[in-house]
Amino acid sequence: KGNVAITAGNEIDFATTASDVNGTLTVTSTNAAAGDGNGFIDVDVALVVDNDVTITAAEIDAEAAITSNKDDIVMTVTNDINLASTTTATAGDVTIAVTGTVGMDLVVAADATGLITAANDVTISADDVTVGDIVSSAAGNVVITANNDITATGDITTNTGSGSITITSNKAWVNGAAGITLSDGETLDADNDVTITAASGAEIVMGSAAINSSAKGDIKITGGDIDGSGNITATLGDVQLNSTNDSETSTLSGTITADAGAITTLGGKYAISDLDANAGGIAIAGDSQGTFGALQTTGSSVRITSTNSTQGTTGDVSITTIDSPTVLAQGAGDYSLGTVSSSTGNAVAITTGDGNDVMTLTGSDANEVYTVSTGNGNDQVTNTVAAATSSINLGAGDDTYTPTAANGKGSVDMGTGTADILALSGDYT
Repeated sequence: KGNVAITAGNEIDFATTASDVNGTLTVTSTNAAAGDGNGFIDVDVALVVDNDVTITAAEIDAEAAITSNKDDIVMTVTNDINLASTTTATAGDVTIAVTGTVGMDLVVAADATGLITAANDVTISADDVTVGDIVSSAAGNVVITANNDITATGDITTNTGSGSITITSNKAWVNGAAGITLSDGETLDADNDVTITAASGAEIVMGSAAINSSAKGDIKITGGDIDGSGNITATLGDVQLNSTNDSETSTLSGTITADAGAITTLGGKYAISDLDANAGGIAIAGDSQGTFGALQTTGSSVRITSTNSTQGTTGDVSITTIDSPTVLAQGAGDYSLGTVSSSTGNAVAITTGDGNDVMTLTGSDANEVYTVSTGNGNDQVTNTVAAATSSINLGAGDDTYTPTAANGKGSVDMGTGTADILALSGDYT
């Protein structure tokens, strides 16, 4: 067993014969200038090493595989790194750092061609980062950090042990220029947390990529604008969304699920299609606003506390359907709750604040009992299916109550408004 150390003042080429080292391999070019003939390390044949692989240079171009059978792989450059083949630490970590400033990039070939695999942690940092498939095969974390753009063209996986995925871009907001991009059809899958952050407010574009916390972690996504059509699933944890640019609409058309946890929007303007959080509930909080499709939380509640606008403006939150036994919409905004019912049990409680709120009561059957209490706004309640023991209290404000003749049953208190409307069509008893 022996170690190999190669040091040169300029370029180092692994060009003709594959290397098989039983100890460690340390390769260093001391020239600070990048490019051919300078501080450039070129790997065109496979490097297979039992222990640590350490490569330091101004620039690295690896067209062939680099493998450590037992320990770690560390690559450090001041300029660019291009990896066009596999990088594998069978029993250790992979650490790749581009320490230069603006324009110093890490580019890894797409998908499995440029597969980076480590038993433990994979840590990548550069000004711009483009990566393909990344796998932590045991109990490691995947951490990717960039001053500027991050593009993931492959799957990122750490779901066989207890690992997390953390992706952070420090790029500032530029309209139409994403700080973090996930390619269509790819998957981010971690046992624990998945955290995606555009720390300085850049856009996050996720395409149809799926994001999973497959065991016991949370999913947190923060950026100026968050767009995607793939599913987001926290199997046992929570999902938290925070869009920091209120002038942009974050469009998420996949299904967002946290059946054993909660889903929370902390801020921003949204167009979200489907939220499912049966145990921990759904919270639309902070300055969140926008349109929401189907909300399902059969074992908990929908809570709306957003305060983006004051009473009297158009609705801050507009929902198509709610399946929940409890709805607490008590912020200062206007809320259109859509069709409200509960698929579990026969009781629904709805409480709203002082905004101008709109809702339709459509029970899963004629035995569904509604208890509705609205605040001081000009509220509109349509009752299509409710039990006769239902109680609707519309509070102050000029309210409109529309019960259907056949099944819109229950008692109503129109409150203390001066221009309340009881809208009747058909024959009533």
